[in-house]
Amino acid sequence: MKEEDRNTILIVIIILVVCVISLIAIFNLVWQIIGEPVTKVYNSISYTFYIQNLNYNFHVPQIDAIQIEENANNQSTSNTQTDENNTNNSEEKKNTDDINQKELPDYNFNFEVPSSPNVSDDNELQSFPDAILNDAKLADFVGEETTQTNLQIIIPKIEVNSLVLQGKDSTKLLQQGFWIYPSSKALGEGEVLLLCQRRYFGKYDPRSCWFLDKLLRGDEIIVNIENYQLTYRVTGVNTFIENDPLIYAISEADDYIKIITSAPLSGNTHRLVVLAERVN
Repeated sequence: MKEEDRNTILIVIIILVVCVISLIAIFNLVWQIIGEPVTKVYNSISYTFYIQNLNYNFHVPQIDAIQIEENANNQSTSNTQTDENNTNNSEEKKNTDDINQKELPDYNFNFEVPSSPNVSDDNELQSFPDAILNDAKLADFVGEETTQTNLQIIIPKIEVNSLVLQGKDSTKLLQQGFWIYPSSKALGEGEVLLLCQRRYFGKYDPRSCWFLDKLLRGDEIIVNIENYQLTYRVTGVNTFIENDPLIYAISEADDYIKIITSAPLSGNTHRLVVLAERVN
């Protein structure tokens, strides 16, 4: 073999070795990134299939407690009386055969386990304070108020029909309807943030945001201002952790309204945010 051929083969081998090492390094790097979530997904899927394939329909044998006690007494007596031991053993075997031959009932353990809510009824929910009040108190000291007059909000799908109020006494105003976040833009000139109570008014009061989570993309929201009617379409319904800065971020360019309330219905750990864009 010529020296040039040997050198060529050597170079090819070196290139192959480098490629293999590079591929291994790349694989290890990728696996470090995706390995943990992939493993969690795999374990979750495996566990789901395992649970679904379990069979809880099995026989539960029923043995008479009196019969067990008699058998135990017969066994203790047999230690001193050989003849009685043989007799008792025969009777025990017969009783055991009778139990084995007896047809046992078929128990079905595939039953539905009812879920228990955090709060038992609507009255308890209604008496549970909304954390949105705390947000509003903090907002009393934020920014300049935009002058709005005679606002009314209507959400046909969930039968909301409420005044939209503004001012520094947020707690008092939120007990009358919706409240405008102080640093909101004027309608038509940017984003307007509206706060509402989730539980205070009850389920069916037209000022209540109880069913706000039922809104879907495309649902209609109407805002009346003096002699004008503005129509908005829902573009998103999202839940954020209570201290997420995106909740009260205000866009100066987008003609949106953002409705904010407490979430979940039985708690205050999150905020439910409905975003709607003006269409006329």
